[in-house]
Amino acid sequence: MKTPLRFLVLAAALVVAALPLAADEGMWMPLQIPDLAQKLRAQGFEGDPAAFADLTGQPMGAIVSLGGCTGSFVSPEDLIATNHHCVQGSLQFNSTPQKNLLVDGFLAKTRDEELSNGPGSRVFVTVSAKDVTDAITGNTSPKLDDRKRFDLVEQRVKERVAACEAGGHRCAVNAFFGGLKYYEIAQLEIQDVRLVYAPAAGIGNFGGETDNWRWPRHTGDWSFYRAYVGKDGKPATFSKENVPYKPARFLRVQPAGVKEGDLVFVVGYPGRTQRHQTYT
Repeated sequence: MKTPLRFLVLAAALVVAALPLAADEGMWMPLQIPDLAQKLRAQGFEGDPAAFADLTGQPMGAIVSLGGCTGSFVSPEDLIATNHHCVQGSLQFNSTPQKNLLVDGFLAKTRDEELSNGPGSRVFVTVSAKDVTDAITGNTSPKLDDRKRFDLVEQRVKERVAACEAGGHRCAVNAFFGGLKYYEIAQLEIQDVRLVYAPAAGIGNFGGETDNWRWPRHTGDWSFYRAYVGKDGKPATFSKENVPYKPARFLRVQPAGVKEGDLVFVVGYPGRTQRHQTYT
């Protein structure tokens, strides 16, 4: 990805975007990033903040959900980088008493050696995100009591989801900011996910920390997946006949890394977050 600023994307447990800015930090939805343009420029950002509002553009279109974890497409051949602890299920699924991948790690030297993560593994690629607040909460009588209003909102959400999924995508209508906003998110649900590389436990869990946000860290907390689809380009269950998915967006690694004072964006799809809760 070309940008005048070093750009690091981590598979971290944040809702969709956060910006640690030197001594300052915070968390925002991608659609809010353009509103921070002045502050970002003051921090040295020379790119276009509006680019982050498009979840299907560059760079946000390269970020995918693994269903509780985050990954990033890092090659045109659908190689996905994620955290080491996010591939534990795949390592366990493919381990045997004679070959403990959870301890020893795994490396596929060829595509044929890549291991299926099992029938429950998924990669969710966001294809659209719409503000549907008016459709969910608009034209509502103020005379409705709380129960009836809840039931009406629930009915509208289910109707939106059903209509969206009729197009073949996995859809959700989620409330944000305590119900102030509702967004309809449609995703391509890739079902054939395979393990490419995971370091040994002594590298991936070095220091005893198996999750994010303990510093300083020296662990090799990263692994690789690859997503496959049918020959028609559509999601399909595991088959040797499937072919690598061709992502529309992927991230390019900055070989120089980051240096002290660089602006860093951390983006992802966590299982949950309490970052918006009021502090007491």
